[in-house]
Amino acid sequence: MAMMHIFGGKLRKAREKAALTQAQLAKLLGCSPPRISEWERGVRTPKPLTQEAIFAKLNKRSKGNR
Repeated sequence: MAMMHIFGGKLRKAREKAALTQAQLAKLLGCSPPRISEWERGVRTPKPLTQEAIFAKLNKRSKGNR
């Protein structure tokens, strides 16, 4: 369970750094806003490859490459 919370905290921090709401991130990733909430709260965790893809998109966005 601790790993889920670690991912959720990192996801929230990266989302906020990219100045996105949960709804905006969900649209960017092609999933639902409740799924983003579940990830951030540690209820669910995506697969490692999906996590990498999420952070790649967020990092690109936070650097201004929209």
